[in-house]
Formats: sequence, structure tokens, C-alpha cells
Amino acid sequence: MTTTTICTARATTPSLAPMRATRNATTSVARRGVVAVRRASSIRGGTTKKISISAFAPRQPPSSARAAAASNSNSHSSSTAPDDADDDAEPSQYVGEGPMTEEEAMEHDILERIRSGELQPEDFGLTEEDVAPPRSPLAGGGGAFLRVVTFSLAVWLHATAPLGGRWGVVQGGPGDATTTFVSAALLGTPLQWFGVAFVVAAVTSSALCSYLSKQESYQPVREEGPRGHLTGAKSTTPTLGGLAFVPAGCVTAMAFTTFADPVVVATCLTTLGFLSIGAFDDVQKLLSKNNARGLSPYAKLGLQSAVATSFVAWLSSGVAAPPPSTAVALGPWMGAWSVVDLGSLFWALSAFAMVSESNAVNITDGLDGLAAATAAIALVGTGIALVASGQSELAAFSISLGGAAAGFLVVNRHPADMFMGDAGSLALGGALGAVAAAAGGAATLPLVVTTAVFIAETVSVIAQVSWFKWTKKKTGQGERLLRMAPLHHHLELGGWGELKVVATLTACAGACAVLGVGVAGVL
Repeated sequence: MTTTTICTARATTPSLAPMRATRNATTSVARRGVVAVRRASSIRGGTTKKISISAFAPRQPPSSARAAAASNSNSHSSSTAPDDADDDAEPSQYVGEGPMTEEEAMEHDILERIRSGELQPEDFGLTEEDVAPPRSPLAGGGGAFLRVVTFSLAVWLHATAPLGGRWGVVQGGPGDATTTFVSAALLGTPLQWFGVAFVVAAVTSSALCSYLSKQESYQPVREEGPRGHLTGAKSTTPTLGGLAFVPAGCVTAMAFTTFADPVVVATCLTTLGFLSIGAFDDVQKLLSKNNARGLSPYAKLGLQSAVATSFVAWLSSGVAAPPPSTAVALGPWMGAWSVVDLGSLFWALSAFAMVSESNAVNITDGLDGLAAATAAIALVGTGIALVASGQSELAAFSISLGGAAAGFLVVNRHPADMFMGDAGSLALGGALGAVAAAAGGAATLPLVVTTAVFIAETVSVIAQVSWFKWTKKKTGQGERLLRMAPLHHHLELGGWGELKVVATLTACAGACAVLGVGVAGVL
């Protein structure tokens, strides 16, 4: 009879080897240590043998490596590896309370063969869920990344507008006996907008992740992408996460603005329009189990353009709210060109920016947590700039959606339990463009600065394709500027770990957001 026992052992944090071919595949496994041990029966040659499947054991090292690891572990009060281990050092292959035995190494090899598809879990009395590595929501480098991003944004927002204030307009000058304060239909503070959206998005994303995992609604992996993505955990990760966190951000924004601001409501509806386009594309890919079987590029571009055009047409009409200024501020350093009134051209530019930002975030969404973190930072930075310019209702939308994107990191940070899909990425980019359009020309330059990471990712794709076509036309043999486009895959194939790429680009996004707020202040 097959039995299953579960035990808990102390997790280690072994250092990782500079073996680039296996590093990404083993990092998430090696960092957790043994969490569960499952036993199943296997029939071999007519005899029954108990096999203990160690869910988190890395492959057994050479005897010299085991001896070095044993010496290292004896110098500490416990068998865990030091937290500050050098990533370039020889890898410690310890997990739990000691090195793997010969039997444990064999069991781990069996587990690896099951995960690679060479063996079937049913042959050992296991299910797919049994061999899937369980994880803590805040464990490992991905958990630290989530905490750093969330805490940094929360501190920035609290510094912008501390708790306890009220929104409104002071009518009358200093010393005027008739001075009055007119309250605005806006509740909470930036930190509360962010916090509520974060919690709601984290809860809804976790619930949707659990449901889609049971339905095996896995993201079809792009065949021309990095090879490690085809065989790793990404091929069994559910998608459509945007359906959970984007509505959470929109509902939070409308609740804090008491559903009274027509611009916020229209911006939310526009964001949901982009969400619908992406969701339809994701569903088509899921049904066909092929990443290339979604909406055609022309169909997607046409639908995005229709949503963007409808929004800017409504803004320019002034039906429910005065249209924003069409004067684009370029800064005092431009002399006579410091402010340029584009007139009707501004609306065409705004629609183009919405579609461009939507696709730029979609391009950036290629690594765990990258699009969610960078979009959260860009939205929060844009919101802070809007608070400073007096457009607080629109800021509530931007910051709420940024909080929702940060909340999605609970299931999307490395290693991801869920992807946002086109549903999330198209909506986030469309929202950034919509906010800039609704804010008027003064927000155009700050938007470019704040979203510089998305622009760089898009430019890397354009440059790669253009250079390849040009060199093929000239020499008959196409050449590539990058190892692979977009930029994040170029860095990944250069030997950077996935989390390092994400953390680096997120830090760049943070610097761009701070600079964008500074530019908005100058304008």
C-alpha cells in the first residue's frame, strides 16, 4: 500500500555555482531546502521498493564538494549555509539537516526525470501537485524583492501626503475673513489608496491563481524565447492574472473618488477596455495551447487604437469635464520652445502614446515580476506628480492601479506562481497613456521620463529587427545587435540570473520615476 508522510526540515540557503547552463533551473530549488518528503511504491523487476521523493534536493555533488560543504556547515551552530554566501563560490549542495545520501540522490534524479517528462508521476503513486515544489509567499529572493518594492513605494507615498489630511480647495486669501475650505469628493491618502489596492489585488490574484492552477490554464511559452523557459516552471504557470488585479485597482480608485469623478470613471473603463483585448488574446492562446494563436498583430493594434481613440475623443469633447490643456511643456531649458500648444495634434499624439505604452509594457512582460514591478513604480511616480500638480482624483486612479500591480507581485515575483498575460500588460500600459492624456500636455514629458524602461525595451526590439533586416539586405546574412530581444532576454542570455535582471531594471524604473517627478515639478 502506498503511504505518504510529510515532514519539515530546516531550509538552507546554499550558494550557487557560476554554471550558467543550470543556474536558472536550480536556483529556486536550491534556495528552499527540503520542505516535504513523500513516499511512494515503485515496482521494479517484480519487487516492491519504497522510494522517498525529496521535493527540494539539488543533485548530489562530487565527494570533494560534499567534504567542503561538510566542513563549512560544521563551523556554524546549525547545518544551514551562511546567508551571505558568495554566489561565485563552489555550490553547497546541502539541504535539510545534512548532505544527500546515495539513496536521496537517486530519489532526486527520479524527481527531476518526472518533472522533465521522462517519467510519469503516476508510476510512483504521485500526482502533478505532489511533485510541484511548494513555496512560501515571502520566501527567497523574490520575497525580498516584493518587500523592497512595496516598502519603498509606501514610504514615498506617505512622505507625499501624510495620514490625517483632507482634500479640498481653500477659497479666499490669507487674512480674508471669508476664507473657506471646500472639501473634495476624494477620500483617503496616497498611502491608503496604494495599501487598499495592494491588499485587494493580492487576495484576488491568489484566489484566481489557485483556481486557474486547478484548471491547468497554463501560459503557452513562446517557442523562439530562451530555451530555459520552454522546459522550466514557466511552461506550467497559469496566466490571465490581469483579470484579478486590474479590476481591483479600478474599483479601489472609483471607491476613493466616490464614483463622482467622470474622468476617473472614463479612465477606468478605458483600462478595462485594454484588459478585455488582452484577455481575449490570452484565452485564444490557452484554447489553442499555442502562443502564436492569439489575436493577429493587426487585429490587436486595431482594437487598441479604437479604445484609445474613443477615450481621447471623449476627453476632447468636454462633455462631462473640461478638456485638458493641449500645451505640451518641454521645460525652461528649451527657451522659446518651453511650451508648445499642439492643438488637435495633441489628441492624436495621446492616442498614439496609449497604444505605444500598452505594447511597450506587453514587451517588457517577459520575466517574473518585471512588468508588474516597473509598471507599479511608473504609476505611483505619475500619481505623485499629479498630486503635486493638483490633479488628485486622477492621482488616486494612478496610485491605486500601481498598488494593485504591486499586490500582484505576491503571486508574480520570482519564481512566479502566475503570469499577468496580455490582459494585465496591455491594461497597465494603456492606463499609463490614458492618465497622461487626461492630465494634459504638462504630463507628456514626465510620462516619457517615467516610462523610460518600457521605451528602452521597445527600442531594443525595433533596433534588433531593423538591424537584422538591413544587414541581410546588404550582405545576404542577417546579423543581430543583441543576443535576443527584448533587452531583458539579452541580459538573461548574457549570464545574468532572472532575478538580477528584474531587480536591475526595476531599480532603473525607480530612478526614472523619481526623475519624472522632478521634471514634472520643474514644468
